Amino acid sequence: MGRVTSIKDGAATDAILDAMTEIRTHEIDPAAWPDLDALLGAAGGCDGCWCMNHRDETVRGEAGKRALHDLVAAQAAGGVLAYVGASVVGWCALDVPSAIPDHDCATDLRDDDDTALVAHCFFVSSEFRGRGVAKALLAGAVDVARGRGVSRVVGFPSPPEPADAVFSFFGPYTVFRELGFEEVRRIDGPFCRVELAL
Repeated sequence: MGRVTSIKDGAATDAILDAMTEIRTHEIDPAAWPDLDALLGAAGGCDGCWCMNHRDETVRGEAGKRALHDLVAAQAAGGVLAYVGASVVGWCALDVPSAIPDHDCATDLRDDDDTALVAHCFFVSSEFRGRGVAKALLAGAVDVARGRGVSRVVGFPSPPEPADAVFSFFGPYTVFRELGFEEVRRIDGPFCRVELAL
């Protein structure tokens, strides 16, 4: 897929959605790194995280960007990008449990082997939030998981919706439920475990 850029202008966002409302998803691969880089931008997603917090919470900022780049280049970081027209608008990280030892719910994952995939980090461009991007990302992640032949997809949203925006990157609870994920249990703190058997 050719390189695209993210859209920051509100009028341009509305024009894109008017012209093409279809949200497409694409599994991350080394060629798509420029798109992920453009989406996460100078801020590195959420406060310089670069989607590394669940992998190694000590790595942030430029070091995080380099680390994520290297993982994508080695095809060792999984995930799905979302596009509207030629614009990259969202990201969902999708990894085996052993790849995310610093996940907030890592204790709950200790009995999961790598026949599961965890949809563990969502990032949607602010101009496209509330427009169905998170749902498209999760649906794309489920398609990737089915293609890999794994047994289930796991998520840890905060039900019924995050009380604090800091938890929104785990994905919207309502979206998981709309796509057929079953709530398995509540976890200490603001999370619950949801699963979709494949």
